[in-house]
Parts: sequence; C-alpha cells; structure tokens
Amino acid sequence: MESQDIRFEPTPQPRAVEFLHARVTEFNLATTGLPPADALLALERDDVGEIVAGIHGWVWGGTAEIDLLWVEASRRGCGRGSALLGAFEREAARRGATQVVLDTADFQAPDFYARAGYVEVGRVDDYPRGRALRRFRKGLTTPP
Repeated sequence: MESQDIRFEPTPQPRAVEFLHARVTEFNLATTGLPPADALLALERDDVGEIVAGIHGWVWGGTAEIDLLWVEASRRGCGRGSALLGAFEREAARRGATQVVLDTADFQAPDFYARAGYVEVGRVDDYPRGRALRRFRKGLTTPP
C-alpha cells in the first residue's frame, strides 16, 4: 500500500535528518544494549586557527569507524594524514576498539589506507558511476 503523504523535500532540513538519525540510534541501542557511540575528532589548525587537517569518526560496540579524513591540498605528502590516522587508531584502541572500518572511493585514498595496513573487505562497483566505493578494515591491538 502506497502512502499519498510521502513527499521528497527539495532541501532536507537538518532537524528532520537529526530526527531520523535519533530514531534509528534509539532502535540500535535498545536492540543491542550497547551505549551510544563515542565520537572522535582530531583537528590540526594553522597559526590563525584555520583547520588545515582533521579526522572524524566514532567508536561503537568495539569498532571504530572513520567518517572523514582530510588534509588541505598544500599540506599533503608530508605525513599529516598518516599522523592523523595513527592518532585515531591509538585513541580508538584506548577506548576499547579492536578494529577500524572506513569507506573510501577508488579516486580518494585506497592506496593510502592499504599502506597503513588496512585490508579491503567490500566493494560497491559503479558508485559513483564509473568508479567504486571500497570498504576497508584494520584490526587493532587494544592497550592494556
């Protein structure tokens, strides 16, 4: 049965998206019995306080997920991405994560993650069209 009240909104309102996210999170927490995800955010700023690099993700249920890792183009190739990734992994392990997962497009950074010890565990071809989305995983050693 199709609802006549379903409408796509031309400009999704952040409050509506937050509402949906909160409902799915409530369900996930109630179903698994796990506490909420523990956010991780590390930033590097320049001398005037502008963000020049950063990494964002979370730890939930023993797994850390990287959502975003970015380094300003003029600062790439100097080890900043590797430093951010290593810091994220150490902090995730400190918070009880035993693995890290992430998605990256084939035109983004799959070689970077492979060099850092990540293994491709999944792939969605033609996303975006003509490319591939790749899922990576790396096991962590949790500090005592």
